[in-house]
Amino acid sequence: MHPLAKVHIYYNLQKVSLKSILNFLLKKIQEFEYLFSKNKMGLADVWYAAVSAETLSFFAWHKAMFLSCIFAGVYMVSAHKYKVPFIPFMSLGCIILILIKK
Repeated sequence: MHPLAKVHIYYNLQKVSLKSILNFLLKKIQEFEYLFSKNKMGLADVWYAAVSAETLSFFAWHKAMFLSCIFAGVYMVSAHKYKVPFIPFMSLGCIILILIKK
């Protein structure tokens, strides 16, 4: 087999695998369409996130939001609920980080 033919076959395999990966991801996104629908975060959540961002430093705010998402995810899984208010979890994440700072 010619060396260039091997390169061509390898390139086609990469192209096919990338296409199959993208198709798989697209199907998964379509299955979890409810995660990307409108009205998932209320206006009060947005205002509270803005105020907490002003209170905490840049990295602390991101850590607080990360903790909030973890707490909300654990609660959603344990309570078998898909719609929960996010402000209590944001408050919990912010309070934990404020207590850790002091």
